Amino acid sequence: MFSSEILAIASNTIDISSPDADRIESFLTTICSPAAERVCFVSGAHKLNAKKDLYIDRPVILVLFGVLDKLRLSRPSVFTGLKLYLVSDKQRKVVIDDGVLSRSGFPTTVVTWPASMEKRVEGSITVTRKNLVWADMNFDFSNFQGHELKRSLSDYVSAELIEARIGHLPAKMFARVLSNGEFIIQCLVKSAKCLEHPADISDAAARAQFVKNCNSVGFELVVKDAAQLAAGEAHQLYTSSAGTDEELVAMANNLILERMFECTDSKEFKKYGNALNFHARYFQDTAASGFSIAHGAAFELGTLGAADSARPLGLNAKAQALVYLCRMLEDPSFSAFCESLAALEVQICENAGHFRGADGAKFIYDDTKFGCGFGCQLGPDQEYTKNGEPVVAYNAMGHGFSIACSLFAVGGESFGDKATLRATVLGGAAGAEGAVSHLIVDIFAQRGAV
Repeated sequence: MFSSEILAIASNTIDISSPDADRIESFLTTICSPAAERVCFVSGAHKLNAKKDLYIDRPVILVLFGVLDKLRLSRPSVFTGLKLYLVSDKQRKVVIDDGVLSRSGFPTTVVTWPASMEKRVEGSITVTRKNLVWADMNFDFSNFQGHELKRSLSDYVSAELIEARIGHLPAKMFARVLSNGEFIIQCLVKSAKCLEHPADISDAAARAQFVKNCNSVGFELVVKDAAQLAAGEAHQLYTSSAGTDEELVAMANNLILERMFECTDSKEFKKYGNALNFHARYFQDTAASGFSIAHGAAFELGTLGAADSARPLGLNAKAQALVYLCRMLEDPSFSAFCESLAALEVQICENAGHFRGADGAKFIYDDTKFGCGFGCQLGPDQEYTKNGEPVVAYNAMGHGFSIACSLFAVGGESFGDKATLRATVLGGAAGAEGAVSHLIVDIFAQRGAV
């Protein structure tokens, strides 16, 4: 393990709690002088509420982005490549060592923040010639907290259309008040697709994963082997019996769906979502198409909408777009914030590394499906490998933001070909209501095997 040589110290850190555009510009000009590192740290954008949860001070960070956009456009040769790390007063909890990195599949050459650095890094901003890329974990675009959705999907789609196009799914999925973005992703999208693509547990590895998933949510389970089933014995899930693998998987998935709908906490949504039993084709690239249903093709941020029908967009990106559009419709201040970011050519993405496992056996899960990297809280932005293989980032959160922002009149190439996105991904919708209606039908309609 290597500790970063770039530390947050007085000379390279600015507090923007009370933002002053001229002061920020002067500081950044010094940081980008020929003798400087072209890396700095910014405090004051991430703040703590009374519950000690982080939130973004929107007016403060918009001043910062306004300065960066001005400098990017006026002096691109000087400011392109500038990296800003956003720090908070949140306490750093977990010490990373070679054991954590090895258990995570990372090489021990990964660069981490040193234990001596008091400030916790929450995100980064990268200045490019095209845009400003804001990668973060605890910010307004999290699906977990900071927002509440009070409408159901049935508010956007008629009962007749639900019956005609997505009537194969339980009606309660569309009638339930949404709660938040995590509910949409875990309890609705993943559940619907799991019912459509249930796991095949006929081989030992898949059966073991099924048992592990059920155990993770405390299900009482007795699984029989093929010979026992042939002899007339049955699987047991609590007091219910299943004579085939298919029946057992269906029972487990439906029970998970029931339990999900009894929950109100985002961590519970995610716990049950991770316990769903999917067929391998949903998450794994297939030989037939070369792509999985969930992830689709890997696109660079800002490149969506190119005329390349052979490279499909994954359902995760569409689900994230649905979340953001629902939030925009219910929260005008969130919509205005997104529009302000789009006007300043700010593209967001998630950069999250989550600690998992028991004490003494902790490892890092780097979310490269909705996110893009190792985790800003853990170390500086860098290229890395996992289990010896190059890391592919699918950026579903960033692409979902691009899709939602395609409805704004402001914003240029940062978000891809907006006209094509509106015509294809959003079905030609002129506004957010129509876009949500189209996405609901598109996401939840049956696709069948890939």
